[in-house]
Amino acid sequence: MVDLCFPMVGLSLSVDHGYALYAAVCRAAPRFHGEAGAGLGPVTGRYAGEGLLDIGPGSVLTLRLTGAAVADYLHLAGRTLEVEGHRLAVGPPRVLSLTPAGALAARIVTTRNGHDHDRFVREAARQMEAAGVSGNLEVGRRRTFRVQGLQVVGWEVRITDLSPGHSVRLQETGIGGRRRMGCGFFRPAK
Repeated sequence: MVDLCFPMVGLSLSVDHGYALYAAVCRAAPRFHGEAGAGLGPVTGRYAGEGLLDIGPGSVLTLRLTGAAVADYLHLAGRTLEVEGHRLAVGPPRVLSLTPAGALAARIVTTRNGHDHDRFVREAARQMEAAGVSGNLEVGRRRTFRVQGLQVVGWEVRITDLSPGHSVRLQETGIGGRRRMGCGFFRPAK
């Protein structure tokens, strides 16, 4: 797996953009809808208030894909994505390998019946074990996001004490669902 990172130019984007960005990417690259193991990284930016992010020089559209799939998404460069009324121009991409880190974080992780904290912790730990990843699971704030008008509950997650191999495996597989909508997308923690 690699990260295909496209710089983005625009004014703003909703903080809760996971599903809308996924839909925009699928309109431009329909294959993404069924791309096995793919992930979509949440776009970062400066909080501008009223539920909006300012898009700046560090704002990037990140697709986590197998190396073999990269060529199928290069055509996104030069396109303009319409994301809930926000127009975002997509620049030329860079391909980055996944970097091992002792601590990884995901802005939001969702699981079935994840609204209950204790059930969420048990399910996240079970999925880590099933993926062959051992580390210290830390669950942070409760978060929600919209999927076709419905509120989905998730949690901030940080996993520490990871070996290099387990760190890369967790970035490749993630935990939880809705990975193509920005959930369960792990990056090195700050």
